[in-house]
Amino acid sequence: MTTTRDICICVSGGEGLDAPFDPRFGRAAAFLLTDIDGTSVELVPNTGAEAAHGAGLQAVKLMDAHHVRHVVAGHFGGKADAGLRAIGAGMWLAPEGLSAAAVLERFRDHKLARHDG
Repeated sequence: MTTTRDICICVSGGEGLDAPFDPRFGRAAAFLLTDIDGTSVELVPNTGAEAAHGAGLQAVKLMDAHHVRHVVAGHFGGKADAGLRAIGAGMWLAPEGLSAAAVLERFRDHKLARHDG
């Protein structure tokens, strides 16, 4: 059972659930944090997106600070994968071209593949 805003969907900008999904975990412009129903939504800028190195690990630190339990992206780098596993966050894969709302719907309906590394 998920709790308030424990799902992170990587987005390329915009606001709310209309924001376009960004498959890049470490380089996404922002993270949309939401609950399973999409009623509690917070847009968190990815402050490490432009880092020369370690963008994925910086993103993991943000996930940990916000107590995220599930992250949806298109792919995860090796260090991000290890970091998310270390904080106990599940990783899910979504295809490009969706809105955050469509990604959340697929998450709710168990239609996303789990990233197993």
